[in-house]
Amino acid sequence: MKTLADLPLFTILGREIKDKRVVLRGKFNHLETVRQDESWSWLYEPPDSFAGYLRGLERSSLNAFYELAHEHTPSTLEALHVGNALPWIDRYWNSCLVQKILEDTRWERFEFAASDAIAQPFDGGDGKTYTQTTRYQGGPLLPNQRIVPRGWDHEHCTLCQATISEEPGSRIGHRENEMNQILCQSCFEKYARPHDLSFLFPSES
Repeated sequence: MKTLADLPLFTILGREIKDKRVVLRGKFNHLETVRQDESWSWLYEPPDSFAGYLRGLERSSLNAFYELAHEHTPSTLEALHVGNALPWIDRYWNSCLVQKILEDTRWERFEFAASDAIAQPFDGGDGKTYTQTTRYQGGPLLPNQRIVPRGWDHEHCTLCQATISEEPGSRIGHRENEMNQILCQSCFEKYARPHDLSFLFPSES
């Protein structure tokens, strides 16, 4: 069982503004799940999260810099004050999903049934034309769209990517409608029901 307190905490020791972006100087309490690369990650301050880039991580001292990906606002500066300690979330995960797992979210149990889809061609930028398929929810079509009967034939679990479909043993899922998060039955029971964040720790999931 993992909670928010088990995530790496980044304590803010200093703050400066560079080109309208906030750069934080801070220190982690531990580095489990922390990796340094040029891709973004999250600092999580429920219910908000701050996308940014981890820079200059020193694994021996646990010191690092965190550069926000977007221009700062007054509310950003209020949340990211010196002395605050915020959980760090790897870029692979959606901070909105973490929030929904932690909250007493209303998950709607459903049994999957195939429905019509919309197929629409698009230019892939490589000289080829591809087709994008989305679930049809009614209404008129654009000239370049067409209906595919029962073309929406599966969903994927947001956590484990398991297929939820009409196949035996994979029909049951759970949906959170505000942010359209979908869980398979196994992940719902393992993580959502007990509010367990173990999926954020590869060694635990």
